[in-house]
Amino acid sequence: MRTSILLPAAAVLALWSPSAPGQPAPGGAAAVDRGRSLALDICAICHVVAADQRDAPVLKHPTPTFQQIAANPKMSATFLRRFLKTTHWNENTTPMTMPHYDFTARQIDDVTAYILSLRGQAPFQTPKDETTP
Repeated sequence: MRTSILLPAAAVLALWSPSAPGQPAPGGAAAVDRGRSLALDICAICHVVAADQRDAPVLKHPTPTFQQIAANPKMSATFLRRFLKTTHWNENTTPMTMPHYDFTARQIDDVTAYILSLRGQAPFQTPKDETTP
């Protein structure tokens, strides 16, 4: 049975902090590849993280795609790192928001590199849920 987790997009948008637009992805190609792999394994349950993502997110309420996050001209590597280090939800938090993952510093850098590498790419198509006719 799929579990619904609500992550209000407005809450994420409200947390974004200013940075220099067009900032390149930190960490290089290897970090981007590792970040993409991790995002597909963990983040894709709630977000569209890649154009070739196999399954649709399970949430009834949409969360921002990684591409939408990357396209925000005010998004910075610094903000993404801080956001991923201090994420939000535990079983006592209401309303439910993004769960806390105990990412290592390298994983945070890799996911940050992947997200920022998506700037300027063609928009993702949301994968279809296997249960949708």
